[in-house]
Amino acid sequence: MELPVELEYIPYQEFQDRFSKLNRIVRPIYPTIWPNILMVSIFVTMIIIASVGMARNVNGLAVMGQ
Repeated sequence: MELPVELEYIPYQEFQDRFSKLNRIVRPIYPTIWPNILMVSIFVTMIIIASVGMARNVNGLAVMGQ
């Protein structure tokens, strides 16, 4: 049984060359990890605000549930 071409063994050097080509394309588009950190921190802040509001029984957040 022969493997398809996609599943054949790729030498390490070719594997590394492919990823370096991808990195050269992707790195200018998405340069850092800071946008991910920013979005996670905003999401965590929203969760904290909602949980504090629910703990204090403030009904101002009830609009979000409608």
